[in-house]
Amino acid sequence: MLWYKRPMRVIDLALEDPEGIWLDKWTPEELIQTLVATKANVLDMMVVNEWGQAYFNSRYLPKHPKLGDRDLLREVLDAASRADIRVLGMWGPSLNPTLYEQHPDWAKRDRDDKLRLWEHPELEQWIFLCHNSPYGELVMQALDDLFEKYELAGISFDYFVTSPCFCGYCREKYLTETGIDLGQRDAWAENDYRAFKQWSDSNVGVWVKRVSALAERHGRILVRFRSAREEGHVNFAEPSMGDHITIRDKGYHIRRTVAAARASDHATVICSPYAHMYFIGLPKPPAQMRQEYREIVISGAWPWPVIWDWEFVKDKRGFPPLAEVYGEMVAHEELLTDTQPLKYAALLISGQTMDSPVDPDEKHCDRVKAFYDSVTTGHLPLEIVLDADLTVEGLAGYKVLILPNARCLTDAQVAAVDSFVAQGGGLVASYETSLAVKEGSLREDFALDCLGCSYQGAVEAWWTYVRMTEEHAVVQPLGPGFSMLHGYYTEVQSQIEQAVREKRETLSDMSSPAARQLKVTPSADCQILATIQRAARPRESNFLKDVAPGTPGEDTGLPAIVVRQFGKGRVVYFPGQLDLVAYNVGHPDYEALLLNAVAWAGGPPPVQVQAPRTVEAAFYELEEGRRKIIHLLNHSYDQLFSVPRRGKNEQTAAVGRAIAEVVPVHGVSIVVTTTGGVNIEGAFAHVTKRDLALQSDEDCVRIQVGDLHEYELVEVVLRRE
Repeated sequence: MLWYKRPMRVIDLALEDPEGIWLDKWTPEELIQTLVATKANVLDMMVVNEWGQAYFNSRYLPKHPKLGDRDLLREVLDAASRADIRVLGMWGPSLNPTLYEQHPDWAKRDRDDKLRLWEHPELEQWIFLCHNSPYGELVMQALDDLFEKYELAGISFDYFVTSPCFCGYCREKYLTETGIDLGQRDAWAENDYRAFKQWSDSNVGVWVKRVSALAERHGRILVRFRSAREEGHVNFAEPSMGDHITIRDKGYHIRRTVAAARASDHATVICSPYAHMYFIGLPKPPAQMRQEYREIVISGAWPWPVIWDWEFVKDKRGFPPLAEVYGEMVAHEELLTDTQPLKYAALLISGQTMDSPVDPDEKHCDRVKAFYDSVTTGHLPLEIVLDADLTVEGLAGYKVLILPNARCLTDAQVAAVDSFVAQGGGLVASYETSLAVKEGSLREDFALDCLGCSYQGAVEAWWTYVRMTEEHAVVQPLGPGFSMLHGYYTEVQSQIEQAVREKRETLSDMSSPAARQLKVTPSADCQILATIQRAARPRESNFLKDVAPGTPGEDTGLPAIVVRQFGKGRVVYFPGQLDLVAYNVGHPDYEALLLNAVAWAGGPPPVQVQAPRTVEAAFYELEEGRRKIIHLLNHSYDQLFSVPRRGKNEQTAAVGRAIAEVVPVHGVSIVVTTTGGVNIEGAFAHVTKRDLALQSDEDCVRIQVGDLHEYELVEVVLRRE
């Protein structure tokens, strides 16, 4: 197996300092000894910084002035070779203000011919150079020279800007390849810009493939930042805690990256600050470090903690807790290598839907996250899939497919989904799923036959309700007569405030996009579990009262939840947006409804964890399913962090609380379904090193894990027949 397909335990050394203040305050031997003690096996060291200064002797790039005659990269490589540690070189090739001063025409530019700058140009001119200018060839020559002289394992690209560029070189190339002169485009239609962006993306891909091929000629690899393409060898992303997301939310973003990498058969590394939280200089407590890097591992990626050289000198407290995680990775390497996701629920993130020219308020990813949260807190196995996975082969093995407003589907994808359900798979779909083609234009009706519904229009309202009408597993424990609110306060409030600013006398022409539900006509074999109920507006009400939901009013009789048997499979369809409402309000009633829908459509899962909602479970397989690997990560913390943005002025946006302690939970168990001749040979907890007791029930075996402190890895071995 290729070395980068095995678990990588990385330390990333950032040298982001044009003055090199700390370069002489640490030695390569000290650095490598620290990596050895931490059980790291890969060093990623910056070889060219954001100012275009190299930390090695280059024929093409200026060397960092602080180094003098020193070749820092050579010194580090010599020390690393003695410790059997691979070294990658980090370079963000787009950033090079030093060369811009000599060649201003090499810079990336926007439509108005202004420089494309990074973040705060008033503070520092971090200027991007374009790969279509002569700079692109200079980078290729510098890399070729680097690989010839230094035994690097490969190069990692960060700060490689792929956004469309309107510099003279790009304009000339676009004219040559398409016959379109960008300089003659006084007004840009949406289709014009989309066509240019597609060309730009393809053009970037061609150049990166050249870099990848160059690396391969030298026996090296290319690590790409946020790539779902074929070029390169490893995908790199950084959903850091600085984005004000929780550790568990970070896992969701990691799994999105892993899904993209899986499509191109790439490994995934996740970069996160080694020690600091949102502000550099505030170290993470040990418990937070351990849980954050374990989250990366259980999500199917390898940790890539980044540390500045001054942090390395000033504060090494983060290395011992990181060594605990890396020690677990060493001990469990066999159980982390070449594993496959345990297939049960497949959750689609539709790039086609997100990229189509639809109303931005559709918020496809918010709906996806609602299902993700509902299913994972219910401890069912779930994998994120992409548009390319909607094939007969791509869906094989899954029990249920979730399509959260997958509005834009091709005919081939529709046929694959219908076949999947007819052959026994489950489907949970919402809102406008399959109502548009890939490019976004509307069909006359839903393309999916399995939905069993015909599109008739929409119910427009500020607020509606979903009124339960039948007893069914999907709507338990709510039951007939229960009315569930359908709408979102913030959207209504924003429209009210706009109306007040405009001094409008009536609000009758406004509705909340989140309250919109579709009018559908179900086929005769559908069962309607709930209907759309309008909200009654109180008499003599005014603007402020209407911000709050009205009382439940007229029942329209229109379906709000529809279930159906289609061939051998089961279908649950929500004509409304209960998934979006669930994401917005975060109430357990909505999460239970989404979880029930998935569990009913998919049937009994092969493995399920029973634990508090704060426990996260990740499920994998080895040996074609004979060995089940279940990661259990405890998110019961002494702090709730980070505080999300709230309030009109987002006053708490920068508030965060570091995790100092993980609170143990008790009574955790794993349930393995034994129908179909499944027999269990045994179960072992690898972190606490103990055999686990088995208890047989009617159609399952319960494995008693008991207390869970921070993290456990359970292996369940099935008996060979």
